[in-house]
Amino acid sequence: MAINFKDIPLGLHLCDSMVPVGVVVGKNSFPAKSTMRKVELRVYEGDSREPTDRYESISWEPDDDSRANSEYCIDIQHALRAIMGEDTIDPNSLKDKMSLPMKSYFMCLGSSYLLDGKWWDAFDNNQFVSTGEALGLEGGLFCMRGRLSDYERNAIVDSWITEDRDVTLSRKPEGEVSVSGALHMVSTVSQSMLYAEGIGQSAPTLSIKNADDVKGLYLDTVQTQQYVQFLFINSLGVPETVCARMLRRRAMPLEYDSFVREQRVNRVPDSYGAFYGALKAQQHATLDMSSGAVTAEWAEWWATEFLTAKRWWVRMGDRGLFLDDTNMCWRPCVVTSKNEAVIYDQSKAEASHVDFSVKMGWQGSEKLSFLR
Repeated sequence: MAINFKDIPLGLHLCDSMVPVGVVVGKNSFPAKSTMRKVELRVYEGDSREPTDRYESISWEPDDDSRANSEYCIDIQHALRAIMGEDTIDPNSLKDKMSLPMKSYFMCLGSSYLLDGKWWDAFDNNQFVSTGEALGLEGGLFCMRGRLSDYERNAIVDSWITEDRDVTLSRKPEGEVSVSGALHMVSTVSQSMLYAEGIGQSAPTLSIKNADDVKGLYLDTVQTQQYVQFLFINSLGVPETVCARMLRRRAMPLEYDSFVREQRVNRVPDSYGAFYGALKAQQHATLDMSSGAVTAEWAEWWATEFLTAKRWWVRMGDRGLFLDDTNMCWRPCVVTSKNEAVIYDQSKAEASHVDFSVKMGWQGSEKLSFLR
């Protein structure tokens, strides 16, 4: 038995989660007198029908046991992250029904060794096996950004799939609170694409609607101007929106370093003519915000999804952060929190809430400007 794939997980792989690939190395895969044996798994970007030269290589030395087959489980998530590259989503360019970034890839498996002073490589001699040959399929597999939780990875099995339907790429519980004028973004993908076949299917699709037109949302029509809307990249790698409450506190850091520079008159230091100044630091406003009174499920979502994101944007217009403003657009920000987020505390008679701070990604005030 030669080197071959044993287990290839199908579906749309999230490249921030473990993606195990099973490889079996037969007991007769290498000549008996060969040395410097190596097994190499190459992960190529693109379609196997139109291969590219870009690939990520994973290699290892097989067990020195010629009496039995050896099996290996190789995690290719770092190779998929390299194929996906950096996140280039522009929030102000997002449109309804647009396809989200997804890339195809395929794998090839081969070996190399030294025999009688000559180096032999399966890829140089075109004697490797590809995923297309192993699966009997044309094309490639697919990957996108994001990660699955340990529970989700263990719970996903083929028997769970009963019908082909759209799966929402969000972990939000039911009962989301929003306000009139806010945008509601949600991404969906077909169930067979995500968990089973994943061959020749379409990419995840983004849907953008007005919160007033979305069923299942609780609209707060009284305290509209107490909410701020955020856009962030959730742990499944897709854009998602949420509204948070302002805590009526805005701070501006005023750190500076002062200095004194003496003025010289006729080459004599003159203390009366000294120049005093300060090197001002960049001023980025910080807002204190909160999820508001929520259930324990929603508190856990705020802590595990929103606060752990890597990229955030806040929606604002000509007059600031009010959602009924004109010329609304997304501006970058950074969300920070304390060392811990309390999901619930049964020792206190109060509702669950998650507080955090938002540091704006721009300088100056949106309310004080000569452009008016």
